[in-house]
Amino acid sequence: MPSNRNSFALVMIANAARAGSLATATFLLARELGPAGRGEVAAALAPMTAAAAIFAGGLPDAVSHFVARFPQSARKVLIRGLWAAVLLGVLGAVSVASMAVPLSGGQNSLAVLIAVTGIATIPSIAVVVLRSFASGAQLWWRVSTEAAIAGVFQIVGLVTLWTLNRLTPSSALVVMTTSIAAGALAYVGAAHLFKGRKIEDDEVPTSQLLRFSAGAWLGAVSSVALTYVAQILMVPLASVEQLGIYALAINIASLLTLVTVSVRSVVLVDQSSSFDFDRLARHARYSLIVSLTLTAALAALVPTLIPVVFGEAFSAAILPTIILLPPLIVSASGSVATAGLLALGRPWLRSVALMSGLVLNVGLIVLLVPPLGANGAALAMLASALPPFMSILFLRYYYDQRIKDYMMPRRGDVKKLVSAVSRRI
Repeated sequence: MPSNRNSFALVMIANAARAGSLATATFLLARELGPAGRGEVAAALAPMTAAAAIFAGGLPDAVSHFVARFPQSARKVLIRGLWAAVLLGVLGAVSVASMAVPLSGGQNSLAVLIAVTGIATIPSIAVVVLRSFASGAQLWWRVSTEAAIAGVFQIVGLVTLWTLNRLTPSSALVVMTTSIAAGALAYVGAAHLFKGRKIEDDEVPTSQLLRFSAGAWLGAVSSVALTYVAQILMVPLASVEQLGIYALAINIASLLTLVTVSVRSVVLVDQSSSFDFDRLARHARYSLIVSLTLTAALAALVPTLIPVVFGEAFSAAILPTIILLPPLIVSASGSVATAGLLALGRPWLRSVALMSGLVLNVGLIVLLVPPLGANGAALAMLASALPPFMSILFLRYYYDQRIKDYMMPRRGDVKKLVSAVSRRI
């Protein structure tokens, strides 16, 4: 794992908190609202989440990269990043509002939910920039605290509404979007840690920050589109009920990304500070081993887990959930390779890979969702395995890296991984 002993553990705690709040929300919304109500929440939340990622673009990765590489310029990078976040957030909120009617499938009440929820685009981008700053500065405990605050706020809010019989799509959305802003409390005073350091403006000029962000923008847009485009198009192409089934399936499958996202976040900062191909490949293999183990376990549990926990009404989510699992295995090692490309200052290569996967994904959605509903959307997500594998191919082509070093675990990897995890525990 990355050289900083506590970094991976703290990021795992942060992502575990997010996974816990996601699991709680998934359970409560499915049990209380049913497929149709769960579909309304997903239909309103997906455009906001997508807009936040699309308009933030490569800004978060740029902030993490340059703060890690030039810590003496950290405060300047943060200030510039936050100004950009506010501007981009406003543009994102306006865009969501303008698309609310067509995305609602003609349902006026749903269109209002989409437009109002879109306002949360502004704090969402700002919090992501703050998180990226803290990650680049290796203030991992603040990242963990943010996730804990947001997670506790969301869980307590939803449980309270459920207990009082007030849990509706609109009230759930208020809690879920407000919890995003609440997490920003973790970063109060973070920039003051750099107050006494000399600021070298020429280390990271605004043009360099924007150039890196632009190179990563298409990749960031494509990445979020791969996750949310099916949910955004599901109502017009199928129905709210099918969206509810698919939203549950992808929420369950996304729990497997806990380790992958944690490794990628730490590897980007670690490699930006001091690059090493052998270490990068080793992290990729470790991530692959953990993903294989978790995928096998989840595939075995899903047929029993879904009907028992979420009710028989969601039994139709079993098949799409299982279909969504295989691409996550490739993503485990490929996301580490992607972090390597960003650390090497080649964000445009990541963008090319993700754009290729998105084009394939959208084509499959249009073709498969109308006749197959949630199952078709899950099949279309098989395209998400293409970008991470392309990242490994780019490392092979541009840096003469061997594919098997990233995709084939070695004999001693399991023993070393267990030993590393044991030390951190």
